[in-house]
Amino acid sequence: MGKIRLVLLLRDNIVAAEPVCTSCFYADCQGKPRQRGDYFMCAREISRSQFGNRFRCRMGFQVAQVHD
Repeated sequence: MGKIRLVLLLRDNIVAAEPVCTSCFYADCQGKPRQRGDYFMCAREISRSQFGNRFRCRMGFQVAQVHD
């Protein structure tokens, strides 16, 4: 299995989470989502699948964890 990455699911687009997470108030000091293992401190899980999990972040974005 490849690398896991985060993307934001917008109405008509899928964009990388890094530019948004980097400037987020809830991000850690490196600009990454606060995470403890597979659990995000700044988001709650809304669905789980074999292709990746989806979350709703505190800023209101829908975030997907996808496998490359």
